[in-house]
Amino acid sequence: MGHGLTLVVAGIASTVVVGLTLREQIFDSNFLALAEAPGLLAGDHPYRDFFDLYGVLDAYTAAAMQWLVGYRLVGEFARQSVFIVAGFVIATHLALTLSRSVAATASVMTVALIVLAVTPLYHHSKLFFFPLAIWIGWRYLDRPSPWRGAAFGLVAALAFLFRYDYGLYMAFGSVLAYGLARLAHPAARSARSLVTDALAFAAALCVVLAPWAVLVQTGEGLVAFTRARANLYDDSNWTLASAVFSNPLRNLLPPALPRQAGEISFVWRGDVAAAARREWERRLGLRLLERPDTTDGYWRYAAANVHDLALLELAPLVNDVGGVPLDVLQRARRRLPSPEWGRTLLRQAAGLVPIALIAAALVAAWRARRVSAPVHVDVYKMVLAAAFLGVIQQSLFREASYVAVVVPTTAALAARLLAASSVVVRVVAASGLAASGFAAWIWAGEAAVFKPSQYRDNVRSVAGALMASPPWFDDARFAYVRECTRPTDHLFVTGPTPYHAPYYTQRRIAGGHLAWPYGWRSDPDREAQSLALLERQSVPVAISTASPVLGDLKAYPRIQEYIRQHYTAVDGGKGVLLVDSRRRPTGVHAATGYPCFR
Repeated sequence: MGHGLTLVVAGIASTVVVGLTLREQIFDSNFLALAEAPGLLAGDHPYRDFFDLYGVLDAYTAAAMQWLVGYRLVGEFARQSVFIVAGFVIATHLALTLSRSVAATASVMTVALIVLAVTPLYHHSKLFFFPLAIWIGWRYLDRPSPWRGAAFGLVAALAFLFRYDYGLYMAFGSVLAYGLARLAHPAARSARSLVTDALAFAAALCVVLAPWAVLVQTGEGLVAFTRARANLYDDSNWTLASAVFSNPLRNLLPPALPRQAGEISFVWRGDVAAAARREWERRLGLRLLERPDTTDGYWRYAAANVHDLALLELAPLVNDVGGVPLDVLQRARRRLPSPEWGRTLLRQAAGLVPIALIAAALVAAWRARRVSAPVHVDVYKMVLAAAFLGVIQQSLFREASYVAVVVPTTAALAARLLAASSVVVRVVAASGLAASGFAAWIWAGEAAVFKPSQYRDNVRSVAGALMASPPWFDDARFAYVRECTRPTDHLFVTGPTPYHAPYYTQRRIAGGHLAWPYGWRSDPDREAQSLALLERQSVPVAISTASPVLGDLKAYPRIQEYIRQHYTAVDGGKGVLLVDSRRRPTGVHAATGYPCFR
Protein backbone atom coordinates (compact mmCIF):
# COMPACT_ATOMS: atom_id res chain seq x y z
CA MET A 1 0.00 0.00 0.00
CA GLY A 2 1.42 3.36 -1.02
CA HIS A 3 1.59 6.61 0.89
CA GLY A 4 -1.44 8.16 -0.79
CA LEU A 5 -3.61 5.09 -0.46
CA THR A 6 -2.72 4.81 3.22
CA LEU A 7 -3.92 8.37 3.78
CA VAL A 8 -7.17 7.62 1.96
CA VAL A 9 -7.75 4.55 4.15
CA ALA A 10 -6.98 6.61 7.27
CA GLY A 11 -9.50 9.25 6.19
CA ILE A 12 -12.23 6.70 5.52
CA ALA A 13 -11.59 4.79 8.74
CA SER A 14 -11.61 7.93 10.91
CA THR A 15 -14.75 9.20 9.17
CA VAL A 16 -16.55 5.94 9.93
CA VAL A 17 -15.45 5.96 13.57
CA VAL A 18 -16.44 9.59 14.13
CA GLY A 19 -19.75 9.06 12.33
CA LEU A 20 -20.64 6.08 14.49
CA THR A 21 -19.95 8.07 17.68
CA LEU A 22 -22.23 11.01 16.85
CA ARG A 23 -25.17 9.57 18.76
CA GLU A 24 -23.06 9.74 21.94
CA GLN A 25 -21.70 13.20 21.13
CA ILE A 26 -24.85 15.28 21.56
CA PHE A 27 -24.05 16.71 24.97
CA ASP A 28 -23.46 20.16 26.45
CA SER A 29 -19.67 20.56 26.16
CA ASN A 30 -19.73 19.88 22.42
CA PHE A 31 -21.70 23.14 22.01
CA LEU A 32 -18.80 25.27 23.28
CA ALA A 33 -18.30 27.20 20.03
CA LEU A 34 -21.95 27.01 19.03
CA ALA A 35 -23.02 28.93 22.15
CA GLU A 36 -21.88 32.19 20.58
CA ALA A 37 -23.37 31.49 17.14
CA PRO A 38 -26.83 33.01 17.84
CA GLY A 39 -25.21 36.28 18.83
CA LEU A 40 -22.85 36.38 15.85
CA LEU A 41 -25.68 35.63 13.43
CA ALA A 42 -27.78 38.38 15.03
CA GLY A 43 -25.00 40.93 14.57
CA ASP A 44 -23.39 40.97 18.02
CA HIS A 45 -19.73 41.99 18.14
CA PRO A 46 -17.25 39.93 20.17
CA TYR A 47 -15.32 41.88 22.83
CA ARG A 48 -18.15 44.46 22.89
CA ASP A 49 -21.52 42.68 23.07
CA PHE A 50 -20.05 39.51 24.52
CA PHE A 51 -16.63 38.42 25.74
CA ASP A 52 -15.36 35.42 23.85
CA LEU A 53 -13.75 32.95 26.24
CA TYR A 54 -11.59 30.63 24.18
CA GLY A 55 -11.36 31.39 20.46
CA VAL A 56 -13.36 33.71 18.25
CA LEU A 57 -12.59 31.95 14.96
CA ASP A 58 -14.02 28.71 16.31
CA ALA A 59 -17.24 30.56 17.07
CA TYR A 60 -17.31 32.29 13.66
CA THR A 61 -16.87 29.03 11.76
CA ALA A 62 -19.63 27.45 13.89
CA ALA A 63 -21.91 30.39 13.07
CA ALA A 64 -21.04 30.14 9.38
CA MET A 65 -22.12 26.50 9.31
CA GLN A 66 -25.43 27.41 10.95
CA TRP A 67 -25.95 30.10 8.32
CA LEU A 68 -25.17 27.55 5.61
CA VAL A 69 -27.35 24.63 6.74
CA GLY A 70 -29.99 26.42 8.82
CA TYR A 71 -30.88 25.91 12.45
CA ARG A 72 -29.74 22.29 12.57
CA LEU A 73 -27.11 20.39 14.51
CA VAL A 74 -25.73 18.78 11.38
CA GLY A 75 -23.73 21.88 10.52
CA GLU A 76 -21.78 21.99 13.76
CA PHE A 77 -21.22 18.26 14.04
CA ALA A 78 -20.05 18.10 10.43
CA ARG A 79 -17.65 20.99 11.07
CA GLN A 80 -16.12 19.36 14.11
CA SER A 81 -15.92 15.99 12.38
CA VAL A 82 -14.10 17.44 9.37
CA PHE A 83 -11.46 18.96 11.63
CA ILE A 84 -10.96 15.67 13.44
CA VAL A 85 -10.72 13.57 10.28
CA ALA A 86 -8.32 16.06 8.67
CA GLY A 87 -6.14 16.01 11.78
CA PHE A 88 -6.13 12.20 11.80
CA VAL A 89 -5.03 12.11 8.16
CA ILE A 90 -2.24 14.62 8.85
CA ALA A 91 -1.11 12.52 11.83
CA THR A 92 -1.04 9.45 9.58
CA HIS A 93 1.12 11.41 7.13
CA LEU A 94 3.50 12.24 9.99
CA ALA A 95 3.76 8.55 10.86
CA LEU A 96 4.54 7.58 7.26
CA THR A 97 7.07 10.39 6.88
CA LEU A 98 8.97 9.58 10.05
CA SER A 99 8.83 5.76 9.94
CA ARG A 100 8.70 5.16 6.18
CA SER A 101 6.72 2.03 7.05
CA VAL A 102 3.10 1.39 6.19
CA ALA A 103 2.98 -1.55 8.62
CA ALA A 104 4.25 0.52 11.54
CA THR A 105 1.89 3.34 10.63
CA ALA A 106 -1.12 1.04 10.42
CA SER A 107 -0.27 -0.51 13.79
CA VAL A 108 0.00 2.73 15.72
CA MET A 109 -2.91 4.48 14.02
CA THR A 110 -5.20 1.53 14.78
CA VAL A 111 -4.72 2.27 18.48
CA ALA A 112 -5.47 5.93 17.76
CA LEU A 113 -8.69 4.90 15.98
CA ILE A 114 -9.83 2.99 19.06
CA VAL A 115 -9.33 6.06 21.25
CA LEU A 116 -11.04 8.24 18.64
CA ALA A 117 -14.24 6.31 19.43
CA VAL A 118 -14.38 7.95 22.89
CA THR A 119 -12.92 11.36 22.02
CA PRO A 120 -15.36 14.28 22.52
CA LEU A 121 -15.90 16.43 19.46
CA TYR A 122 -15.06 19.62 21.34
CA HIS A 123 -11.40 18.58 21.04
CA HIS A 124 -11.61 19.04 17.25
CA SER A 125 -9.25 22.00 17.03
CA LYS A 126 -6.60 20.27 19.16
CA LEU A 127 -6.77 17.14 17.04
CA PHE A 128 -6.28 19.29 13.94
CA PHE A 129 -3.81 22.02 14.85
CA PHE A 130 -1.34 19.93 16.88
CA PRO A 131 -0.38 17.58 14.02
CA LEU A 132 -0.69 20.43 11.50
CA ALA A 133 1.84 22.52 13.43
CA ILE A 134 4.33 19.64 13.45
CA TRP A 135 3.82 19.02 9.73
CA ILE A 136 4.26 22.67 8.79
CA GLY A 137 7.36 22.80 11.02
CA TRP A 138 8.78 19.77 9.25
CA ARG A 139 8.17 21.42 5.88
CA TYR A 140 10.19 24.38 7.07
CA LEU A 141 12.98 22.12 8.32
CA ASP A 142 13.14 20.36 4.94
CA ARG A 143 13.88 23.63 3.15
CA PRO A 144 13.87 26.89 5.13
CA SER A 145 12.50 29.78 3.06
CA PRO A 146 10.46 32.94 3.58
CA TRP A 147 7.40 31.32 2.01
CA ARG A 148 7.54 28.38 4.37
CA GLY A 149 8.19 30.72 7.28
CA ALA A 150 5.09 32.68 6.26
CA ALA A 151 3.09 29.45 6.12
CA PHE A 152 4.13 28.69 9.70
CA GLY A 153 3.08 32.20 10.73
CA LEU A 154 -0.31 31.75 9.05
CA VAL A 155 -0.94 28.45 10.85
CA ALA A 156 0.18 29.93 14.16
CA ALA A 157 -2.20 32.88 13.78
CA LEU A 158 -5.18 30.71 12.82
CA ALA A 159 -4.47 28.33 15.69
CA PHE A 160 -4.40 31.27 18.13
CA LEU A 161 -7.73 32.55 16.86
CA PHE A 162 -9.28 29.13 17.32
CA ARG A 163 -7.96 28.77 20.87
CA TYR A 164 -6.05 31.58 22.49
CA ASP A 165 -3.86 29.24 24.56
CA TYR A 166 -2.60 27.62 21.35
CA GLY A 167 -0.59 30.79 20.82
CA LEU A 168 1.84 29.66 23.51
CA TYR A 169 2.38 26.26 21.87
CA MET A 170 2.79 27.84 18.44
CA ALA A 171 5.28 30.39 19.73
CA PHE A 172 7.39 27.61 21.22
CA GLY A 173 7.15 25.43 18.13
CA SER A 174 7.98 28.22 15.68
CA VAL A 175 11.03 29.43 17.61
CA LEU A 176 12.28 25.85 17.94
CA ALA A 177 11.77 25.14 14.22
CA TYR A 178 13.55 28.39 13.34
CA GLY A 179 16.56 27.43 15.46
CA LEU A 180 16.71 23.79 14.38
CA ALA A 181 16.60 24.82 10.71
CA ARG A 182 19.86 26.71 11.25
CA LEU A 183 21.47 23.58 12.66
CA ALA A 184 20.16 21.36 9.87
CA HIS A 185 21.08 23.69 6.97
CA PRO A 186 24.32 25.71 7.14
CA ALA A 187 23.13 27.90 4.26
CA ALA A 188 20.20 29.04 6.40
CA ARG A 189 22.60 30.63 8.88
CA SER A 190 23.26 33.62 6.64
CA ALA A 191 22.03 37.00 7.81
CA ARG A 192 19.73 37.22 4.79
CA SER A 193 18.02 33.93 5.60
CA LEU A 194 17.77 34.73 9.29
CA VAL A 195 16.11 38.07 8.66
CA THR A 196 13.85 37.25 5.70
CA ASP A 197 12.42 34.09 7.25
CA ALA A 198 11.69 35.85 10.54
CA LEU A 199 10.11 38.82 8.75
CA ALA A 200 7.97 36.51 6.60
CA PHE A 201 6.71 34.69 9.68
CA ALA A 202 5.96 37.99 11.44
CA ALA A 203 4.28 39.46 8.35
CA ALA A 204 1.90 36.50 7.98
CA LEU A 205 1.15 36.69 11.68
CA CYS A 206 0.38 40.41 11.46
CA VAL A 207 -1.77 40.15 8.33
CA VAL A 208 -4.07 37.65 10.04
CA LEU A 209 -4.04 39.11 13.55
CA ALA A 210 -4.14 42.84 12.77
CA PRO A 211 -7.92 43.01 12.09
CA TRP A 212 -8.52 40.93 15.21
CA ALA A 213 -6.28 43.20 17.30
CA VAL A 214 -8.17 46.29 16.09
CA LEU A 215 -11.49 44.62 16.94
CA VAL A 216 -10.29 43.76 20.44
CA GLN A 217 -8.73 47.15 21.11
CA THR A 218 -11.87 49.03 20.09
CA GLY A 219 -14.00 46.77 22.26
CA GLU A 220 -12.59 45.11 25.33
CA GLY A 221 -9.03 46.44 24.99
CA LEU A 222 -5.95 44.31 24.34
CA VAL A 223 -4.57 44.61 27.88
CA ALA A 224 -7.90 43.75 29.47
CA PHE A 225 -8.34 40.89 27.01
CA THR A 226 -4.97 39.39 27.90
CA ARG A 227 -5.50 39.66 31.64
CA ALA A 228 -8.98 38.15 31.49
CA ARG A 229 -7.96 35.12 29.40
CA ALA A 230 -4.83 34.52 31.47
CA ASN A 231 -7.10 34.18 34.51
CA LEU A 232 -9.04 31.38 32.82
CA TYR A 233 -6.25 28.92 33.51
CA ASP A 234 -5.35 28.03 37.07
CA ASP A 235 -1.83 27.09 38.10
CA SER A 236 -1.30 23.41 38.79
CA ASN A 237 1.37 21.41 40.60
CA TRP A 238 0.82 18.52 38.20
CA THR A 239 3.84 17.49 36.14
CA LEU A 240 4.29 15.14 33.23
CA ALA A 241 6.83 13.22 35.29
CA SER A 242 4.11 12.24 37.77
CA ALA A 243 2.36 10.36 34.95
CA VAL A 244 5.42 8.97 33.21
CA PHE A 245 6.98 7.48 36.33
CA SER A 246 3.83 6.11 37.97
CA ASN A 247 3.33 2.39 38.56
CA PRO A 248 1.34 0.96 35.60
CA LEU A 249 0.25 -2.03 37.71
CA ARG A 250 -1.51 0.16 40.24
CA ASN A 251 -5.28 -0.34 40.10
CA LEU A 252 -4.84 -2.93 37.37
CA LEU A 253 -7.30 -5.30 39.03
CA PRO A 254 -10.54 -4.25 40.72
CA PRO A 255 -10.31 -4.06 44.51
CA ALA A 256 -12.12 -6.58 46.69
CA LEU A 257 -15.59 -5.28 47.51
CA PRO A 258 -16.46 -5.13 51.22
CA ARG A 259 -19.76 -6.49 52.46
CA GLN A 260 -22.06 -3.48 52.92
CA ALA A 261 -25.72 -3.39 53.89
CA GLY A 262 -27.88 -0.73 52.31
CA GLU A 263 -31.10 0.29 50.64
CA ILE A 264 -31.83 -0.22 46.95
CA SER A 265 -34.74 0.78 44.73
CA PHE A 266 -35.88 0.01 41.23
CA VAL A 267 -38.93 -0.43 38.99
CA TRP A 268 -39.95 -4.00 38.19
CA ARG A 269 -40.66 -4.54 34.53
CA GLY A 270 -44.32 -5.08 33.72
CA ASP A 271 -43.77 -8.61 32.41
CA VAL A 272 -42.33 -9.90 35.72
CA ALA A 273 -44.99 -11.99 37.49
CA ALA A 274 -45.64 -11.62 41.22
CA ALA A 275 -44.43 -15.17 41.92
CA ALA A 276 -41.20 -14.55 40.04
CA ARG A 277 -40.71 -11.28 41.88
CA ARG A 278 -41.06 -13.00 45.27
CA GLU A 279 -38.62 -15.72 44.21
CA TRP A 280 -36.04 -13.12 43.25
CA GLU A 281 -36.56 -11.29 46.54
CA ARG A 282 -35.95 -14.55 48.42
CA ARG A 283 -32.94 -15.56 46.34
CA LEU A 284 -31.20 -12.20 46.72
CA GLY A 285 -32.14 -11.66 50.35
CA LEU A 286 -34.13 -8.47 49.71
CA ARG A 287 -36.49 -7.23 52.42
CA LEU A 288 -39.36 -5.09 51.15
CA LEU A 289 -39.48 -1.61 52.68
CA GLU A 290 -42.00 0.15 50.46
CA ARG A 291 -44.32 -1.01 47.70
CA PRO A 292 -45.37 1.59 45.10
CA ASP A 293 -48.97 2.57 44.47
CA THR A 294 -48.56 2.35 40.68
CA THR A 295 -47.25 -0.38 38.41
CA ASP A 296 -44.40 1.84 37.21
CA GLY A 297 -43.40 3.05 40.69
CA TYR A 298 -40.26 2.34 42.67
CA TRP A 299 -39.93 -0.65 45.00
CA ARG A 300 -37.68 -0.03 47.99
CA TYR A 301 -35.73 -2.90 49.58
CA ALA A 302 -33.19 -3.42 52.32
CA ALA A 303 -30.24 -5.45 51.00
CA ALA A 304 -27.83 -7.35 53.20
CA ASN A 305 -25.01 -6.57 50.78
CA VAL A 306 -25.24 -3.97 48.00
CA HIS A 307 -21.91 -5.33 46.69
CA ASP A 308 -23.35 -8.79 46.04
CA LEU A 309 -22.52 -9.72 42.43
CA ALA A 310 -25.77 -11.68 42.25
CA LEU A 311 -27.61 -8.34 42.13
CA LEU A 312 -26.43 -8.00 38.52
CA GLU A 313 -28.90 -10.77 37.63
CA LEU A 314 -31.69 -8.23 38.22
CA ALA A 315 -30.59 -6.08 35.28
CA PRO A 316 -32.89 -7.68 32.63
CA LEU A 317 -35.89 -7.58 35.01
CA VAL A 318 -35.83 -4.03 36.38
CA ASN A 319 -35.34 -0.38 35.39
CA ASP A 320 -33.79 2.67 37.08
CA VAL A 321 -31.75 0.88 39.72
CA GLY A 322 -30.62 3.05 42.63
CA GLY A 323 -28.37 2.26 45.59
CA VAL A 324 -26.36 -0.41 43.75
CA PRO A 325 -22.97 0.52 42.18
CA LEU A 326 -23.66 -1.39 38.97
CA ASP A 327 -20.48 -0.25 37.19
CA VAL A 328 -18.38 -1.37 40.17
CA LEU A 329 -20.12 -4.76 40.28
CA GLN A 330 -19.75 -5.23 36.53
CA ARG A 331 -16.05 -4.51 36.73
CA ALA A 332 -15.65 -6.91 39.66
CA ARG A 333 -17.41 -9.65 37.68
CA ARG A 334 -15.34 -9.09 34.54
CA ARG A 335 -12.07 -8.88 36.50
CA LEU A 336 -10.79 -6.35 34.00
CA PRO A 337 -9.15 -2.99 34.68
CA SER A 338 -11.33 0.10 34.80
CA PRO A 339 -11.57 2.65 31.98
CA GLU A 340 -9.78 5.08 34.30
CA TRP A 341 -6.84 2.68 34.45
CA GLY A 342 -6.85 2.53 30.65
CA ARG A 343 -6.74 6.32 30.38
CA THR A 344 -3.95 6.53 32.95
CA LEU A 345 -1.81 3.94 31.19
CA LEU A 346 -2.32 5.66 27.84
CA ARG A 347 -1.27 8.95 29.39
CA GLN A 348 1.86 7.29 30.74
CA ALA A 349 2.69 5.71 27.38
CA ALA A 350 2.07 9.01 25.59
CA GLY A 351 4.38 10.81 27.99
CA LEU A 352 7.17 8.33 27.33
CA VAL A 353 7.10 8.80 23.55
CA PRO A 354 8.66 12.33 23.50
CA ILE A 355 11.36 11.17 25.91
CA ALA A 356 12.15 8.15 23.74
CA LEU A 357 12.25 10.28 20.57
CA ILE A 358 14.61 12.82 22.12
CA ALA A 359 16.87 9.97 23.25
CA ALA A 360 16.78 8.40 19.77
CA ALA A 361 17.59 11.76 18.20
CA LEU A 362 20.57 12.30 20.50
CA VAL A 363 21.93 8.85 19.73
CA ALA A 364 21.51 9.41 16.00
CA ALA A 365 23.24 12.81 16.21
CA TRP A 366 26.10 11.34 18.24
CA ARG A 367 26.64 8.55 15.71
CA ALA A 368 26.69 11.03 12.82
CA ARG A 369 29.17 13.31 14.55
CA ARG A 370 31.39 10.37 15.45
CA VAL A 371 31.94 9.58 11.77
CA SER A 372 31.98 13.28 10.74
CA ALA A 373 28.76 12.89 8.76
CA PRO A 374 25.99 15.51 8.65
CA VAL A 375 23.05 14.91 10.95
CA HIS A 376 20.04 13.83 8.90
CA VAL A 377 17.12 16.24 8.87
CA ASP A 378 14.88 13.48 10.32
CA VAL A 379 16.80 13.83 13.58
CA TYR A 380 15.82 17.49 13.84
CA LYS A 381 12.26 16.57 12.94
CA MET A 382 12.16 14.15 15.85
CA VAL A 383 13.44 16.83 18.22
CA LEU A 384 10.89 19.38 17.01
CA ALA A 385 7.95 16.97 17.21
CA ALA A 386 8.97 15.49 20.57
CA ALA A 387 9.59 18.87 22.23
CA PHE A 388 6.36 20.37 20.86
CA LEU A 389 4.36 17.34 21.98
CA GLY A 390 6.02 17.34 25.40
CA VAL A 391 5.07 20.98 26.03
CA ILE A 392 1.45 20.23 25.11
CA GLN A 393 1.35 17.19 27.35
CA GLN A 394 2.78 19.11 30.28
CA SER A 395 0.01 21.66 29.87
CA LEU A 396 -2.96 19.39 29.17
CA PHE A 397 -2.35 16.12 31.00
CA ARG A 398 -3.85 17.31 34.31
CA GLU A 399 -6.74 14.95 33.58
CA ALA A 400 -6.09 11.44 32.27
CA SER A 401 -8.94 11.73 29.75
CA TYR A 402 -7.12 14.60 28.01
CA VAL A 403 -4.69 12.09 26.58
CA ALA A 404 -7.26 11.70 23.79
CA VAL A 405 -6.28 15.07 22.31
CA VAL A 406 -2.72 13.90 21.54
CA VAL A 407 -3.18 10.18 20.90
CA PRO A 408 -3.20 10.46 17.06
CA THR A 409 -0.10 12.68 17.07
CA THR A 410 1.67 10.62 19.72
CA ALA A 411 0.86 7.38 17.91
CA ALA A 412 2.18 8.86 14.67
CA LEU A 413 5.51 9.76 16.25
CA ALA A 414 5.73 6.37 17.95
CA ALA A 415 5.74 4.75 14.49
CA ARG A 416 9.39 5.85 14.21
CA LEU A 417 10.27 3.70 17.22
CA LEU A 418 8.32 0.74 15.86
CA ALA A 419 10.32 0.92 12.61
CA ALA A 420 13.71 1.54 14.24
CA SER A 421 16.82 -0.29 13.00
CA SER A 422 17.54 -1.62 16.50
CA VAL A 423 15.77 -4.88 17.34
CA VAL A 424 15.73 -3.94 21.01
CA VAL A 425 13.99 -0.64 20.30
CA ARG A 426 11.44 -2.35 18.07
CA VAL A 427 10.66 -4.99 20.71
CA VAL A 428 10.24 -2.36 23.43
CA ALA A 429 8.10 -0.20 21.14
CA ALA A 430 5.95 -3.18 20.15
CA SER A 431 5.44 -4.07 23.82
CA GLY A 432 4.39 -0.52 24.57
CA LEU A 433 2.05 -0.54 21.59
CA ALA A 434 0.43 -3.78 22.75
CA ALA A 435 -0.07 -2.37 26.26
CA SER A 436 -1.48 0.84 24.81
CA GLY A 437 -3.82 -1.10 22.55
CA PHE A 438 -5.12 -3.07 25.52
CA ALA A 439 -5.57 0.13 27.55
CA ALA A 440 -7.39 1.79 24.63
CA TRP A 441 -9.74 -1.18 24.35
CA ILE A 442 -10.44 -1.13 28.09
CA TRP A 443 -11.32 2.55 27.78
CA ALA A 444 -13.33 2.44 24.57
CA GLY A 445 -14.55 -1.14 24.32
CA GLU A 446 -18.12 -0.23 25.25
CA ALA A 447 -18.42 2.54 22.66
CA ALA A 448 -21.12 2.29 20.00
CA VAL A 449 -18.48 1.78 17.30
CA PHE A 450 -17.84 -1.72 18.62
CA LYS A 451 -21.51 -2.77 18.70
CA PRO A 452 -22.42 -3.57 15.08
CA SER A 453 -25.89 -4.82 16.03
CA GLN A 454 -26.78 -1.22 16.99
CA TYR A 455 -25.50 0.46 13.82
CA ARG A 456 -28.86 0.71 12.05
CA ASP A 457 -30.73 2.22 15.01
CA ASN A 458 -27.70 4.38 15.78
CA VAL A 459 -27.55 5.90 12.29
CA ARG A 460 -31.32 6.37 12.08
CA SER A 461 -31.63 8.15 15.42
CA VAL A 462 -28.60 10.38 14.97
CA ALA A 463 -29.72 11.40 11.47
CA GLY A 464 -33.07 12.51 12.87
CA ALA A 465 -31.42 14.46 15.69
CA LEU A 466 -28.92 16.21 13.42
CA MET A 467 -31.44 17.22 10.76
CA ALA A 468 -34.26 18.35 13.07
CA SER A 469 -35.10 22.07 12.93
CA PRO A 470 -35.54 23.38 15.51
CA PRO A 471 -33.22 20.94 17.30
CA TRP A 472 -34.80 19.13 20.23
CA PHE A 473 -33.35 18.76 23.73
CA ASP A 474 -34.89 17.04 26.74
CA ASP A 475 -35.45 20.24 28.71
CA ALA A 476 -38.86 21.89 28.34
CA ARG A 477 -37.38 25.24 29.42
CA PHE A 478 -35.41 25.53 26.18
CA ALA A 479 -38.53 25.20 24.03
CA TYR A 480 -40.28 27.62 26.40
CA VAL A 481 -37.61 30.30 25.94
CA ARG A 482 -37.58 29.86 22.16
CA GLU A 483 -41.38 30.01 21.92
CA CYS A 484 -42.13 32.62 24.58
CA THR A 485 -39.45 35.26 24.03
CA ARG A 486 -38.63 37.40 21.01
CA PRO A 487 -35.78 36.58 18.61
CA THR A 488 -34.17 39.92 19.55
CA ASP A 489 -34.11 39.01 23.27
CA HIS A 490 -31.09 37.80 25.20
CA LEU A 491 -30.94 34.91 27.67
CA PHE A 492 -29.03 34.97 30.94
CA VAL A 493 -27.51 31.50 31.42
CA THR A 494 -25.53 29.96 34.28
CA GLY A 495 -24.38 26.46 35.13
CA PRO A 496 -21.07 24.55 34.93
CA THR A 497 -21.36 23.61 31.22
CA PRO A 498 -24.27 25.68 29.86
CA TYR A 499 -23.03 25.95 26.27
CA HIS A 500 -26.02 24.15 24.74
CA ALA A 501 -28.59 26.52 26.25
CA PRO A 502 -28.05 29.53 23.92
CA TYR A 503 -28.13 27.28 20.88
CA TYR A 504 -31.24 25.25 21.73
CA THR A 505 -33.12 28.41 22.72
CA GLN A 506 -31.68 30.34 19.72
CA ARG A 507 -31.08 33.35 21.95
CA ARG A 508 -28.03 35.55 22.42
CA ILE A 509 -25.91 35.43 25.58
CA ALA A 510 -26.86 38.07 28.15
CA GLY A 511 -24.29 39.76 30.36
CA GLY A 512 -21.37 38.99 28.07
CA HIS A 513 -20.40 35.41 28.92
CA LEU A 514 -21.40 32.06 30.40
CA ALA A 515 -18.62 31.43 32.93
CA TRP A 516 -20.45 32.75 36.01
CA PRO A 517 -19.84 29.71 38.29
CA TYR A 518 -16.07 30.13 37.84
CA GLY A 519 -15.90 33.81 38.74
CA TRP A 520 -14.46 34.84 35.37
CA ARG A 521 -14.30 38.64 34.91
CA SER A 522 -15.56 39.10 38.47
CA ASP A 523 -13.30 42.02 39.43
CA PRO A 524 -15.25 45.26 40.00
CA ASP A 525 -14.46 46.86 36.62
CA ARG A 526 -15.37 43.85 34.53
CA GLU A 527 -18.40 43.08 36.67
CA ALA A 528 -19.55 46.63 35.95
CA GLN A 529 -19.18 45.96 32.20
CA SER A 530 -21.36 42.85 32.45
CA LEU A 531 -23.93 44.66 34.57
CA ALA A 532 -24.08 47.50 32.03
CA LEU A 533 -24.76 44.95 29.29
CA LEU A 534 -27.56 43.39 31.36
CA GLU A 535 -29.16 46.75 32.00
CA ARG A 536 -29.35 47.70 28.33
CA GLN A 537 -30.17 44.26 26.92
CA SER A 538 -33.66 42.79 26.73
CA VAL A 539 -33.41 39.77 29.06
CA PRO A 540 -36.85 38.40 29.96
CA VAL A 541 -35.60 35.04 31.25
CA ALA A 542 -32.65 33.71 33.27
CA ILE A 543 -31.96 29.98 33.56
CA SER A 544 -29.39 27.66 35.07
CA THR A 545 -28.53 24.22 33.77
CA ALA A 546 -27.72 23.00 37.29
CA SER A 547 -27.77 24.91 40.61
CA PRO A 548 -29.92 28.01 41.27
CA VAL A 549 -29.06 31.09 39.21
CA LEU A 550 -28.33 33.26 42.23
CA GLY A 551 -25.99 30.64 43.68
CA ASP A 552 -23.75 30.87 40.62
CA LEU A 553 -23.40 34.65 41.07
CA LYS A 554 -21.66 34.75 44.46
CA ALA A 555 -18.54 36.24 42.89
CA TYR A 556 -20.63 39.04 41.32
CA PRO A 557 -22.42 40.81 44.19
CA ARG A 558 -23.82 43.67 42.10
CA ILE A 559 -25.14 41.39 39.37
CA GLN A 560 -26.53 39.01 41.99
CA GLU A 561 -28.38 41.88 43.63
CA TYR A 562 -29.67 43.09 40.24
CA ILE A 563 -31.09 39.63 39.48
CA ARG A 564 -32.54 39.30 42.98
CA GLN A 565 -34.33 42.67 42.70
CA HIS A 566 -35.74 42.33 39.20
CA TYR A 567 -36.30 38.60 38.62
CA THR A 568 -38.52 36.05 40.28
CA ALA A 569 -38.53 32.25 40.18
CA VAL A 570 -41.44 30.57 38.40
CA ASP A 571 -40.31 26.96 38.84
CA GLY A 572 -41.72 26.26 42.27
CA GLY A 573 -38.83 27.75 44.24
CA LYS A 574 -36.05 25.77 42.57
CA GLY A 575 -34.43 28.98 41.35
CA VAL A 576 -33.23 27.59 38.02
CA LEU A 577 -35.79 29.51 35.94
CA LEU A 578 -36.35 33.20 36.63
CA VAL A 579 -38.37 35.77 34.72
CA ASP A 580 -38.16 39.56 34.69
CA SER A 581 -40.77 40.77 37.21
CA ARG A 582 -40.85 44.19 35.55
CA ARG A 583 -42.44 42.77 32.41
CA ARG A 584 -46.13 42.18 31.82
CA PRO A 585 -46.72 38.67 30.42
CA THR A 586 -48.42 38.44 27.04
CA GLY A 587 -49.72 34.95 27.65
CA VAL A 588 -48.95 31.53 29.12
CA HIS A 589 -46.86 28.79 27.56
CA ALA A 590 -49.19 25.86 26.96
CA ALA A 591 -46.64 23.08 27.61
CA THR A 592 -45.11 24.46 30.83
CA GLY A 593 -47.50 27.07 32.21
CA TYR A 594 -44.71 29.66 32.37
CA PRO A 595 -45.43 33.29 31.40
CA CYS A 596 -44.77 34.36 27.82
CA PHE A 597 -43.14 37.64 26.79
CA ARG A 598 -43.59 37.73 23.00
